[in-house]
Formats: sequence, structure tokens, C-alpha cells
Amino acid sequence: MLIRDDPSLPHAHMCVSYTIQSIHESTDRSPSSRIVDHYGEQRFQCPQFVSTDTETSPSSTSWRFISFTLDRLRLPFPLDRLRWVDPDGGELAAREDQARDEILSEILNVACRVANDPRNRGRKMFGVSVDVTKVVTLPEDEILREMVRRLKVAGLGRYVHEMLRRFEAASESAIGSVEKAVIAKRRDPSEVCAICLEEPEVGDEVSRMGCSHEFHSRCIEKWLEIADTCPTCRRQLPTLDKRG
Repeated sequence: MLIRDDPSLPHAHMCVSYTIQSIHESTDRSPSSRIVDHYGEQRFQCPQFVSTDTETSPSSTSWRFISFTLDRLRLPFPLDRLRWVDPDGGELAAREDQARDEILSEILNVACRVANDPRNRGRKMFGVSVDVTKVVTLPEDEILREMVRRLKVAGLGRYVHEMLRRFEAASESAIGSVEKAVIAKRRDPSEVCAICLEEPEVGDEVSRMGCSHEFHSRCIEKWLEIADTCPTCRRQLPTLDKRG
């Protein structure tokens, strides 16, 4: 975490920033079947962060500070079934359901590494970022239903209710006939995929329906497995060779 130093401070200060979010993902953890909710950030500052010369024996003052920040987090979900992710390698901890104090110790070790890094010698202000993420694993069809629900919330409810009531898949031949292309250059940020509500990036494959509406290929293919209409205009695809 980059933070501006303040040489005028009499003691070292540590700022800990928590990013709170939740993820709904499919059982195969496919990036195309993931919904992320961001709840914002919360910051805490310790006016006298005391580390040691080693990262293995942090001071009691710094321990109490990190414990205080965890206790004061305003979360929309319970802080349980914890699992630490290494901030350097991105690897999951060896086991799940770690105790609160184990997570506290991991955060504190990172903070002490930052404070004791030779590159930070002489600094009076340090910063550490911690992502607190709740991961909910659901069957892929439930992820798609949630995407549909969000489209309804976004003001597209006129046809979503009808689609959900019918819930018929498009034919295999209709899905295979959808025109595909790869994004070669950056587009207008307002041109988002109406299914995942994210902007297609350079290198992404998109599919253009017969009505000219475009979506991420990965999104529209999953959509058409449960609905035979365009998510934007309700134009129906051919249904002669419906899958049983």
C-alpha cells in the first residue's frame, strides 16, 4: 500500500486499510461465472506502531492495534471460516477455518515486514492493505439466476419475468450461429456487456446477436443455455432444434 510519508511525526505510524467485498462464484471457479460485490474500505491508523528487528516477535502494542482493527470492522457478513491468502504468492493457506488470532498474526507479520524493510528505513508512515473477502460457492445455474436478478434490478424487468417463467434454452444450432469477434481496440466505457455489466476489454471474445446487440461470448453462451431471447431486446432465437 502506497502512502505519503510524514517526517514530522515523532513516532512511526501504521495505516491499515481493509477492502471489504463478497464473491459469488460457480463450483468450477470460472472467472466468467463470478459476481463481485464491493462494500468499500475502512482505514485505521496506529499513532505509535512498534515493531521489532525481526518479523517473528512483534510487540504487544502492535498486536493490540491489529486486534483493535479487526474488532472494529463493519462487515455485512460474519467474520468466520477464515482462510489466509499469502499476499506475495497469492497461495491459499494450507488449511481452512483458521482461528482469528492466526489471521491476526498473519496481518501483523506483514505489517512488521513493511516497517522493517530496509527500503523503508527512516520513514514515519507505513501502510498495509488487507482484503476481506467472503466467497460463496453456488451451482452455475444459480449464478446465472443471480445475473438475471441484477438485470431486473437494473431496470430490465419488463421481459426478465417472462423469460424466467418460460426458462427455455435456445437451440444448439442457434447458439452456434451467433457471430463472434475479438476486441482489437479499447471501446467506449459505456459499452458494457448487459449480462455481467462489465466493459469488454481488448482481447475478449464477444458475440453479436442477429439484433446487433453484443455480449461477452462466455456470458451469452451461458445465458442462451437457459433463455432463447436477447437479454437486451427480447428478440427470440430460432427454436426448431431445441435440446431435450
